[in-house]
Amino acid sequence: MKHMKRVQRLSQPKIITQSSKQEWNSVTCRKTKKRTSPPTVSKRVMELALPKNLTTLNDFSKDVRDPFKVRPSALKAICSLRTKLLARPKYVENSFGEPRNSVTP
Repeated sequence: MKHMKRVQRLSQPKIITQSSKQEWNSVTCRKTKKRTSPPTVSKRVMELALPKNLTTLNDFSKDVRDPFKVRPSALKAICSLRTKLLARPKYVENSFGEPRNSVTP
């Protein structure tokens, strides 16, 4: 039974494209020399949603508002991700229109 679970888990992450796989391999932990697990689904969705010319998630975050730079199939997933993030209580605004738990610098 345990063995079956392990096989199922290993055969699961096949959605990773070649580009994100190369990017992930460069990020793997070198200090511990352990095989770390592949990135979580949300990060994988973001990586798959990246346009071909952009490489990092930082570039990607700038272009979220421009729907033509992101593939339309991925845009839906990103929008749902963002609404989930905005629905968290950390981002809920108080009556003055500022985030409730925001730390003022």
